[in-house]
Amino acid sequence: MVLHYAHLCAAAGGVDAFLIGTEMPGLTTIRSGASTYPAVQAYRDLLADVRSILGSGTKIGYAADWSEYFGHQPGDGSGDVFFHLDPLWADPEIDFVGIDNYMPLSDWRDGFEHADAQEGWPAIYDRAYLQGNIAGGEGYDWFYASAADRSAQVRTPVTDGAAAKPWVFRYKDLRAWWSNPHYNRPGGVESGTPTAWVPEAKPIWFTELGCPAIDRGTNQPNVFFDPKSSESFTPHFSRGWRDDAIQRAYLEATYLWWGEAANNPLSSVYDGRMVHVPECAALDLGRAALSLLPGADRRLDRRGELAARPLADRTAGGGVARGARPASLPARGLA
Repeated sequence: MVLHYAHLCAAAGGVDAFLIGTEMPGLTTIRSGASTYPAVQAYRDLLADVRSILGSGTKIGYAADWSEYFGHQPGDGSGDVFFHLDPLWADPEIDFVGIDNYMPLSDWRDGFEHADAQEGWPAIYDRAYLQGNIAGGEGYDWFYASAADRSAQVRTPVTDGAAAKPWVFRYKDLRAWWSNPHYNRPGGVESGTPTAWVPEAKPIWFTELGCPAIDRGTNQPNVFFDPKSSESFTPHFSRGWRDDAIQRAYLEATYLWWGEAANNPLSSVYDGRMVHVPECAALDLGRAALSLLPGADRRLDRRGELAARPLADRTAGGGVARGARPASLPARGLA
């Protein structure tokens, strides 16, 4: 099917960018041996075929889940830590590291006795609060070891013992992951030889970036409400009502933060910054716009977005439609 789409793109005159797959951790983490990941090699083979069809003028990537891109840590007691996608990321035919970014930016609860309110943050919508959790908070400084710990806000620091590389376990630490050599740890013992990844060699694209327009959506941006789906969930501690403002706050905080040079270093290998902001794609704004047509369902769509909100209002606040560059997005005049 992927090759079929590649041929269609070639027949249409070519495309700027192409994904060979998206969010396949169930495949990419399957092992046929202690350190052998056959699906990763299969993606490399597919990559070569797609390149032969689309040529050098197309940027080609894989869109990894935010919990997948940085490595495989099975948590089975083995102590294994493998940068399992590095053979793909390092492949000369891959142009960028794609990440579908749904990392949590808040841990907000009812009342003002919870931890973040006690730290002095005024509201979940506060931009500084949300931006402080882009490279901080859950998934960077600490994690919840269990559902009970989450309920009680018992936060376990992210550490790495004698190895002193906590970034290996921080899915939010894009800078350290991108700028350092990677060493696998079979059985928890660090290898003396790095993987094929070359630090700073490829830009990161957020191939999806989003937050559902639902109460406290930034607590858990990767879940979506859809009464027709068996995978319908509301975010942690959400009260379940629609909230356009939190989606907008998420997009504004994220795009503005990564747009700051201090947060987004230049590469010493290629001419560009770590995160290529112009190619970061806000989730489903284009599809949600279709629901503005007469007769459309005005409730939450599958991604939790506000179907009835004017598209101009939804795009002007920092979000970009899938595949559109922020500078070229025509917000005015859209109904």
